[in-house]
Amino acid sequence: LRSGLHIDLSLGGLLRAGTEMEGMEGYARMDFDQGDVCYALKEHQPALNRHCQPRSPRELREEVLSSPRLQRVIEEVAEEREQTVREVQKEAKVLLEEIGHKMWLPAVRSLAMVLRRAFRKMMRGIYYNREGLEQLQKLMSEWPVVLLPSHRSYLDFILVTYVMFEHNMQLPRIAAGQDFMVMSVVSSFLRGSGAFFLRRTFGSDKLYKAIFTCYVQALLCSGEGPIEFFVEGTRSRTAKSLHPKLGLLSMVVEPYLDARLPDVMLVPISLSYQRTLEEELFAWELLGVPKPKESTRGLLKARSILSEDYGSIFIHIGSPISVHDVCQASGLSRVPHGLIPRHMPVVSSHERHVIDQLGHMLLDAQGKGMHMFPSVMVAAVLLQHPRGIPLANLLAEVKCVSEAMEDRGAIVQGRTKGEFGIEGIRQTVKYLSSCLEVSQEDSLEE
Repeated sequence: LRSGLHIDLSLGGLLRAGTEMEGMEGYARMDFDQGDVCYALKEHQPALNRHCQPRSPRELREEVLSSPRLQRVIEEVAEEREQTVREVQKEAKVLLEEIGHKMWLPAVRSLAMVLRRAFRKMMRGIYYNREGLEQLQKLMSEWPVVLLPSHRSYLDFILVTYVMFEHNMQLPRIAAGQDFMVMSVVSSFLRGSGAFFLRRTFGSDKLYKAIFTCYVQALLCSGEGPIEFFVEGTRSRTAKSLHPKLGLLSMVVEPYLDARLPDVMLVPISLSYQRTLEEELFAWELLGVPKPKESTRGLLKARSILSEDYGSIFIHIGSPISVHDVCQASGLSRVPHGLIPRHMPVVSSHERHVIDQLGHMLLDAQGKGMHMFPSVMVAAVLLQHPRGIPLANLLAEVKCVSEAMEDRGAIVQGRTKGEFGIEGIRQTVKYLSSCLEVSQEDSLEE
């Protein structure tokens, strides 16, 4: 019989029922009880970095346009194209306007109110580790900070900002793909909430690359707030980490190498979803169906997800990685950069190797902070038994998988007093009922 029952299997639901779950130690649940309007209008006066040099978005753009590095590239491009410097400067202003954020608190408040309503409908709970958040607050008051979340869903763009807004922290400036710019209303809200946009590839366009690099480094050196980007570059469709993309990572390491900054703190963040919003879309993409282009119409068509139950989200803020410490441990010296003008950057093969190591260190740290949900382990076992499996055997194999995961350092969710009970596995199976069949003999069939 195909099960059509709805059972509250989320961690939030189990907690409300009074069941003591493991893997929850040190985590706090975000409060959804306060009214949406009151929440959005609450006071937001975050503490600033002690080295902060506040600038408006317009002042930041003017600083970038006047930087020696960009001026040198503009002169080179003007000579190559046989154009005047003024013509290339005009093009640079247009590109910078296209890239730059326009952080505006009313836009942040509006987005917070919309998100709060959506989260209340779709999510059973959003949890974050208290120690990681407290450590991040202290770090942001002292050092330039770069936030590097894992990337499994479109929600990744706004989850960290949402948590930081709730806790009255400086909001991050987020690198977002240029694909979102075709969604006029959405892109305006994102830009007003701190998003700045980049092309998927820079190709041979050295003017665009110079503008974007100078902009990112100006943001980092200003100390107004952390920068956030995804070291994987794009969403993982399989929930496995992708190979790190090193372009943006190189840009934030460079100000340390040329001694503009004494250190840069890289903070890995693990975002674990009980269910991702795009799970059906990812399934089609893995079967070879092209990814649909982002559009406002597509977003409106996706309103049906508001009636779905996507369970819980865990946000694990990891320990910071110091660029200074990594470079010291790798024997990388900043002295050679002191002999080269800053507007003529050169990256050595040793530096590229260290940056590649940094990328993999960040992915490893993200993986260690991920949470393993019962539904993931049940699905993994069922995929090995296409003809079905008795429920008792399923329970035994899920226990083996969970033990193997724990031996490798995974954070396993959904157990009570160290055990997965038979009833808990039944509930998880019903949670996956849209893609399973349960026979009367209590065996499970795909």
